[in-house]
Amino acid sequence: MRLLKRKIREQIRDILIEAGTPAGIKVAIGRTIPTWIEDFPVILIYPSNENVQRFNEAPKNYQRNFALDIECLAKGSDDDELDYNLEVLAERVEDIVEIDETFGGIADRTELTNTEYQTEPDGQSPVGALKLTYNVRYYQDANQPGLNCLDDLKRVDTDWQVGHDGGSPEDNVVDAEDQVNFD
Repeated sequence: MRLLKRKIREQIRDILIEAGTPAGIKVAIGRTIPTWIEDFPVILIYPSNENVQRFNEAPKNYQRNFALDIECLAKGSDDDELDYNLEVLAERVEDIVEIDETFGGIADRTELTNTEYQTEPDGQSPVGALKLTYNVRYYQDANQPGLNCLDDLKRVDTDWQVGHDGGSPEDNVVDAEDQVNFD
């Protein structure tokens, strides 16, 4: 399940649309989706970085923490209205994301870690973004099903040659044999 981050973004998009925000259905996955001021408010969902560390040795799996950005874009007639519109949109997103921090069991945990305001006051009306950054933790096996490099260990055969140094043909005598089955 290598596309787990994608599934998480799709799940968030779907729950934001279903639960309803001021953006309505204008919720998209990606950071470079063309957006026009006439379409604001808009919500964009995209990953920004990921920290990976080993969680278990056998079978080997990883704990992955990726930063997920949910960027809320809005406009206003002045700076005060812009800030208000951004905050209303962002608070609604926060409330919805907090309902189920596992997104139906896909993730282990989701936590808001940062918010960042950006504005562009020089356009036809003030526009801005409020980016919510979440840390999303999940676990993933190192080897995915169907991509195993080795066959499963099903049997071990052993033999013993006690007191022989391999210097003569008589030394190649097997004194004992054993077989262990793991089926």
